[in-house]
Amino acid sequence: LVGVLDAATDQLWWLDRDGSVLGRHPVPSASYRVGWAWGDRVFVLSGGAPRLSVLGVAADGATRLLARLDRAAPLRDACYDEVHDLLWVAGPEDHAVRRQPGPIEDLGSETTALDGAAFRRGELRIRARFDLESRGGADPTHLHAQGGVVVASLTGTDQLAWLTRRADAWELQ
Repeated sequence: LVGVLDAATDQLWWLDRDGSVLGRHPVPSASYRVGWAWGDRVFVLSGGAPRLSVLGVAADGATRLLARLDRAAPLRDACYDEVHDLLWVAGPEDHAVRRQPGPIEDLGSETTALDGAAFRRGELRIRARFDLESRGGADPTHLHAQGGVVVASLTGTDQLAWLTRRADAWELQ
């Protein structure tokens, strides 16, 4: 299936390979990213009411909400790490920021790993969290998991960060 976010109707459309519509599911306003989150699950990131939603999708396009994480700040990206069964999310720290007057203040950046099995049960269990600002990084805009390694693009500081597992702990390089 191909998932298409329609900002005009605030729906996630499911298409087959031929472009035929198989199903539709309502999503929060300003939804901007849909991605795979294990098996028949996908995630949707939305910014109007900042949220991470996890949906179950059947082969016929039937969709149901499994879990959601409401936030104060929208996430920039998410990816599923199949090797460690973790859903990695990245973006600003999850708290309100001062926007007026002057420049944005108190806007740190973080990358967090959510336990995949717990999230699929509707629970939030954090397995790892990295405060990027304290490590000289800022504004993670893209995550990619491959072979148990997660790479984060930190556009605020023109860096790439590697998240790797060593023994029982995660390391950020």
